[in-house]
Amino acid sequence: MITYIKRKDLEVEKYDACIENALQSRVYAFSWYLDIVADNWDVLVLDDYKAVMPIAWKKKYFIKYVYPPLWLLELGVFSTRRQSKFSNIF
Repeated sequence: MITYIKRKDLEVEKYDACIENALQSRVYAFSWYLDIVADNWDVLVLDDYKAVMPIAWKKKYFIKYVYPPLWLLELGVFSTRRQSKFSNIF
């Protein structure tokens, strides 16, 4: 099941372990890097951190929107498996 997890509720160790062990691992997706470059960010998580998708967002005039932060070059779905349930959705 895919769940939306806010940054404050994120299990950082599991999240960073998923990014580190992902086939498409990038430094841009680690929690410490996102904390630096993104104003706000949350995560879509598959099951127990089998796959994750970080989402950077801002709020303007009470409207939330997704944006690409300036120093964030590549984001997407990060999974330790070749295929995940995310691939059917995105």
